[in-house]
Amino acid sequence: SLTKFGKELFLKKNYPNMKLEEVDNQFYIIGSFNKEELDYMVYYLIGLGDYVKIEYPKLLKDTYIKKLKEILNKYK
Repeated sequence: SLTKFGKELFLKKNYPNMKLEEVDNQFYIIGSFNKEELDYMVYYLIGLGDYVKIEYPKLLKDTYIKKLKEILNKYK
């Protein structure tokens, strides 16, 4: 899901094969990506900062969280 500012960020630089959908006043990025693009997709979503919350697929969510932890560990 996206915040309103996350929606603005997506509209300025959207990812190929992805579209924006609104359900009950909540915005979602809907689409698909190839497994070979997983790392790039994670970096793309990290670029949306805390204006995005990954809910599905589990592989993307887990990889995203792992990458965030790796980034945080650089500052310990």
